[in-house]
Amino acid sequence: MRLKSGVKLTGLQPQTVLALSIAERVYERHGLEPVVTSVNDSRHGPRSLHAAGAAFDLRLPSRCAAEAGGRAWGQSLEPVDRDVHRELASRLGECFDAVLEQHQASAFDWHLHVEFDPPI
Repeated sequence: MRLKSGVKLTGLQPQTVLALSIAERVYERHGLEPVVTSVNDSRHGPRSLHAAGAAFDLRLPSRCAAEAGGRAWGQSLEPVDRDVHRELASRLGECFDAVLEQHQASAFDWHLHVEFDPPI
């Protein structure tokens, strides 16, 4: 697992650490190295769980594959993105949300958002 420059891991909840470990295994099953792009290090929405150390963002699997292969990255979701998303959501279970999200500033900047958000 790699961290994007500037990512801070301070104040992570234990559940977040577990989810990062599970995410790493899921990406590796697809022959990929995950890249954490955000934890609690940048601006997020007012209801975001990032500041509480209970959420993180991952680079899309298709973008990881493109970077590893030295090729250009496409600007749309690919089947591997949906496959990894489904597998990760299944492995994390109902206490976590795993969502394919678009960055608000760019229509082409997708990422995989994971947060610990157990049902009440």
